[in-house]
Amino acid sequence: MFRTAAALLLALAPAAIAQHADIDLSLGEDEDGVTRLVTGSSDFQNPGEPIIRGVRVFTATTGEGGIPGFTDDPGFNALAGELPPGALLGFDLIDALRLWSGSDFDTIATEPMRVSLFTMSRLTPTEAGGFTEGFEFAAIGSNGAVHSHINYRLEAPEQDGVYLLTIQLRLDEPGIEPSLPAFIIFNNNADPDEADTAAAWLEDLLEPDTCPADVTGDNQVDLADLNLVLANFGQTTENGDTNDDGQVDLADLNAVLAAFGTPCP
Repeated sequence: MFRTAAALLLALAPAAIAQHADIDLSLGEDEDGVTRLVTGSSDFQNPGEPIIRGVRVFTATTGEGGIPGFTDDPGFNALAGELPPGALLGFDLIDALRLWSGSDFDTIATEPMRVSLFTMSRLTPTEAGGFTEGFEFAAIGSNGAVHSHINYRLEAPEQDGVYLLTIQLRLDEPGIEPSLPAFIIFNNNADPDEADTAAAWLEDLLEPDTCPADVTGDNQVDLADLNLVLANFGQTTENGDTNDDGQVDLADLNAVLAAFGTPCP
């Protein structure tokens, strides 16, 4: 299932939805002191268009130029001084292309997506969690800035629907780790509201759980949570599983008891 695969791919980092074309890039240091390529989004609501760092969900619409299933959005952008001059920017494809079912992205699309630029071309993996090595597609300018696009096209027979592409971006620069997985949602002749719903669902999935002991989801840790853990104790289930290890056991019971009686933020 995509939810399980995503849990392995996604570090517990905050995410937000970018509703415009470009994926903005910068460098950042995570809590372990590792320097990493970071995706983000320009904030068009504020003067100066500052970058909102940590955005990992992006949206695009196919059919650009009247070509079915095609777009060259989102592009990739970095402001002056953000990236190492002369470094090469590349990508990898780290999951099969997914199709929105109306409630999740568990379904693997029957058709792949082709990602290309000039003579370079890659197809998305066909299996869940698959990997296709991409290519380097842009050189960072002498001022540390970049603006570049690559092409995305659904292979025939493409369906009307909402698709999900999972990519990882990288620089050929020692000491800089690739980005966390970034997610591009493509609306291919679907209702725009459906694409927005899919993006919101994915954003919620990426949000870290700040109150794992609240297994009932009512924003407090109380007798209902304790009863749910006890009712499923020793079973392999998501119900009552506070630490997402697939089991309801002593660790889950202890988590509820430790937080018992406290409200969740």
